[in-house]
Parts: sequence; C-alpha cells; structure tokens
Amino acid sequence: MTKFDYDAPAELFTGRSIRGARSMRYHRFDSGAEALRFAVETLPPEHLLAAVLKIDEVRYRHGEIRAFYEASAYPLPRKKAAGETAATPPVKQASARRTDKAPAKSKRAPARKQTLKSKSAA
Repeated sequence: MTKFDYDAPAELFTGRSIRGARSMRYHRFDSGAEALRFAVETLPPEHLLAAVLKIDEVRYRHGEIRAFYEASAYPLPRKKAAGETAATPPVKQASARRTDKAPAKSKRAPARKQTLKSKSAA
C-alpha cells in the first residue's frame, strides 16, 4: 500500500454523483486524517465515489480513501460511515397471548352515521 501522511494538510474535492450533476465542492483540512473522516463518515456513498483527496500534489480516489481510512495506521477514532446501515435493533418480546379466553375486542370506536339538517326552501 502507498505511504500516506495522515498529518499533512489535505484538500477534498467532491462533485458529481451517480444520481446526477452537482457542482464541484472544495474542502480544506488541517490533516489528511480529518479529510478521510469527513469523506467516509459524512459524504453520501454516491458522492464518495466521485471524491478526490489531494495531499502534497498526490491525488487519491474513493478506493484509496476508504483503504487509508480502514488502515490500522489511521490515527482518529472511527465512527459509522454514512453508507453503512445501522445494526438491527433488538426485537421486543411479545407478551403471552391469551388462548383460554375469547379474542379481545377491537379498541376502535364504531362508525357513527352523520345526519345533515336540510334547509327548507321557502
């Protein structure tokens, strides 16, 4: 793998996505690690595909950006990436159903008929 300087100032260019055209955006960071964090954790996945990270006149594309973020040398704590799905929440246990009694009635109120008062014509 290419050597990456996590402490060097970095520039991140984001722009077009798979879904359509979007104007080019420029972001400047004090360190490459901060730029990687922003790119992976904040950008939507379709924008990360078109992102370019520039450090010391060297440009890195989305595959390299993700690899540097996931490397063991990455100095910042990692968070959940924007494109990743959250873990499935635990399923609540349903209370035991009554089988010895009649089924419970619906709590829904019965529909009422509305009556309209007609105006008498003079």
